[in-house]
Amino acid sequence: MKKNIKWLSIMLIVLMTVSSVPMSFAATPSEISTQEGKAQGELFGGTEGADAGRSDYRLGRVSNYLLNMPSNAQITTKYRLNFDDAFYRNAFLAAFKTGYETSYKSAYRESNVMTITAPYAEATTHGNTLGDGQGQIAAMIDLNRGFNNNWERAYRSFIMGGTLESRYYLNKENASYISQFKTGFMDSFMMGYITAFQNTNVMMALANSNNKLIDMYETTIEFSDEAFSLIGGALTSEMSTPISLFFPDATLYQPTYFSVYKVQNSFNQNNAKYVPVSSKFTVGISNATGSVTLRNPITLSFVYFGSERAGIYQWKNNQWVYQYTVLEEGKISTVIPAGAYSGGEYAIFIDDAFKNISDIGFNWAQKEIYTLMRRGVVADTIKFYPENSITKAELAQMIYLSMRAKNPSSGPGNYVYADAAEYGGFKPAIEYVVGKGYMTLDAAGMFSPNSKVTYTTVEGMVSKMFLRDFRWSEIATKMVYEKYTRSPGTTNKAAFLTRAEAAYMIHELIK
Repeated sequence: MKKNIKWLSIMLIVLMTVSSVPMSFAATPSEISTQEGKAQGELFGGTEGADAGRSDYRLGRVSNYLLNMPSNAQITTKYRLNFDDAFYRNAFLAAFKTGYETSYKSAYRESNVMTITAPYAEATTHGNTLGDGQGQIAAMIDLNRGFNNNWERAYRSFIMGGTLESRYYLNKENASYISQFKTGFMDSFMMGYITAFQNTNVMMALANSNNKLIDMYETTIEFSDEAFSLIGGALTSEMSTPISLFFPDATLYQPTYFSVYKVQNSFNQNNAKYVPVSSKFTVGISNATGSVTLRNPITLSFVYFGSERAGIYQWKNNQWVYQYTVLEEGKISTVIPAGAYSGGEYAIFIDDAFKNISDIGFNWAQKEIYTLMRRGVVADTIKFYPENSITKAELAQMIYLSMRAKNPSSGPGNYVYADAAEYGGFKPAIEYVVGKGYMTLDAAGMFSPNSKVTYTTVEGMVSKMFLRDFRWSEIATKMVYEKYTRSPGTTNKAAFLTRAEAAYMIHELIK
């Protein structure tokens, strides 16, 4: 009521202002009274008619403006028309009734429309608001899962997880609200999904782009990863540095660009054996050959917390190959050795199946034996017996398990294995090394799997494997300088190769 009074006051002031503006022609007093009576009667009649129309609708009455329209006497008394002249009074009464009728009907109809539309007036807006947010979330889920930009597939997946009716309690609303809500939701889901997918993909690509010029000075390449999330309807991001590559002084002299980047949607890629921990990261080299010669080892490190059974693996020969890994608080790292390097693809996995060999902890070749064990080249047994002499069958097995991925077997060949009954589980390995020509049978067709291996035999075998003149001194010298261990083969090539020496040799030669 107070609002109506305030509104009427404003309108009266406007009318009085308009009526006081000088006219371009002289109006008689009677004309002015008629004009003002008409304007003010229409105003008050419209106000009362609108109130009556809304009231009758709410009371469930049929539309009838005559039902409560005041009489001339009531209007005259209420608005003190007897105190004014006849021109004003007559114009006021006529305009009042016209305004009353018109406003009554309009207000009655507007109330009816409002009653019908109010329950679903905001349905489309509500659907738009919720659909946009869910579309953005779905887009980021699809990006993380490696899916293509396809809002329809994402929408079907969303609906399979729960209908709109069940998620948003639409069963409590009328059919019109439900229909308009769904339309608004789907339209905004589509736009929210497409926009978020494309924008987030661009931001992730920009964050994944890095190249750094490496020269003779100590430096580190750090990959900065930006993770995007939708929290409270707003897109947010967090920066992290999951991987770094450290170059000590004097590693390279010719300046060369290196890059470290994450391969998108590569979590657990090409792996069916281990527990995945990280996505795949690629170390790239940008020069004419795509490779460099490292004068010093470089260190690849990941941020890591968790099981000590984790390791850094490199993708080689269509399989994930364990690299000797050192775990520290909050970090896991591997050393990329000096020498020719063409970059590589790396990831962290956990191998819950391996067991630690108990007798290699203090052996000079512990790192190499452990690495071959994690690669499946050395059997994961309780003991390795590193200082025992290795047999031909055991050496054949280590070569076979190390070489078969990069140099597959072409079959056992046309050989008569006179002592095949003694091969047991070593049979595929023996057939492999004999078929490749790395080891030979004697004149009687005997492989002699349990015989020991001399350093002279090793020289001939490795020379055939790598098609070059190999001398045991190559390995013996590395043992002295890197492991502070002297090999018996340095002075006596007729002596027998130990299991630790075999593991060390294979680790160094078969990368």
